[in-house]
Amino acid sequence: MNYYLLIDAIIYLLLFLSLAKLVFLKVYKENKKESTLISVGIGLVLTVSMVLVEMNSHFYLGMLQPLAIIIFLLLIAILLYNLFLGLFGEDNKSISASITYLIIYGLLTVPFNILSKWIDTNAAWLSAILVIASFIAAINLMIQLFNVLTKGVGSAGSAFKDSGIKDWFKKKPNGDDDTSGGDKPPKDESGTVELIIPLQDGSTHYTDHGTPVNVQFNVSGPGLSKRYDYEVRINNRILGDRVRGVRGNRIHNTPFMPGVYPSISGNNTITVITYPFRRISRASKVIATTGDVPFVVDANPTYLLTYLVSTINPRIGALNNLYRGTPSTGGPNFVDYARILLVRRWLAYTGHYAYAPTVMDVNRYISRRAELQTISSEITTLFNNVTANPDFLRLTPIQRNIIIHALHNFVLLRTGIATFNRDTVNNFRRVPPNPIVPRAGP
Repeated sequence: MNYYLLIDAIIYLLLFLSLAKLVFLKVYKENKKESTLISVGIGLVLTVSMVLVEMNSHFYLGMLQPLAIIIFLLLIAILLYNLFLGLFGEDNKSISASITYLIIYGLLTVPFNILSKWIDTNAAWLSAILVIASFIAAINLMIQLFNVLTKGVGSAGSAFKDSGIKDWFKKKPNGDDDTSGGDKPPKDESGTVELIIPLQDGSTHYTDHGTPVNVQFNVSGPGLSKRYDYEVRINNRILGDRVRGVRGNRIHNTPFMPGVYPSISGNNTITVITYPFRRISRASKVIATTGDVPFVVDANPTYLLTYLVSTINPRIGALNNLYRGTPSTGGPNFVDYARILLVRRWLAYTGHYAYAPTVMDVNRYISRRAELQTISSEITTLFNNVTANPDFLRLTPIQRNIIIHALHNFVLLRTGIATFNRDTVNNFRRVPPNPIVPRAGP
């Protein structure tokens, strides 16, 4: 107990350092060195703060001993329950639960009697409930095991038959073995799903690429007569997210734009995939699928120009504002943050140490740079989608030049941002630092 502050400080440092490093490395993947330094600083600050709180409040992590025991017993219970569930089968969950409870109750009363004594002292009623529950679990276990060993109830019958225990109990007086199986047949989870809109035969044509279209399909079969999950894919790309826990025939409530999301004019495919319903995790087993059903979009290629004006150009404007204009998110732009860093660096070098750059200044600069990189990558992807679209070649030369001119301006802007960032970093590292702010680009 004399060194509890040191022990707690080590635990806090490992915890806060790991969390800070996880967050900053995930956000600033391309700046690992700066992210590591910031993570160390934050971890040290939080560690010192928690140690000071402990000194003033006389609290230490050892006080959480009962809570740690409870969490440990819960983890052991989950592990044992799943282990016995695999042995006895899904149809005999009560056996797994009873055995698990009796083991946990035994651990609670012998190795972890500190927690047991605390319950007896502070919650006698809870202690009585635990004792009664142990008797109920023992009686239920004997009844269920008797049924399994004599009748082979559920899927546990096959587990006991494979181990030889069930056959030993099933021997007849004359020495002949009664190995008749008591296993239940496997559940029928088959089914079929058929598209109604678009048509399953692939004859559907859309002449307006901007018209929202709902996906409608019918289901049938034992596996789809109850709750199930499904997802819709357009050109093998999921539309929205997986819809969970539905029943019967469905009209998908997320419309898509033929030719825009994410398909193009010409031949496209749509797929509906159904899965068994799971309350906690997503199922990977497929019940039924429509397969890739083709549909055709007859669109005028000029929609690419509309896409440029409505989607790409606003993103380029947002990139420019974040770089050297007025960001929509508020705060200084990237150029202003760079000027703040360089001016503070110069003032600190000339003896004005109170104005030295802080960790927050560096972090803001890195954050703005990460935002610029994210938007720049999005715009690059959008331009790649447009130029790789077969409809791009169907545009007239003048129409194509409009898109190419916009792409050229974006490349100049992106190059200017990269050059400005390089000059800022070089000037910041110089000794003495260069107080001249680099040019902001074209």
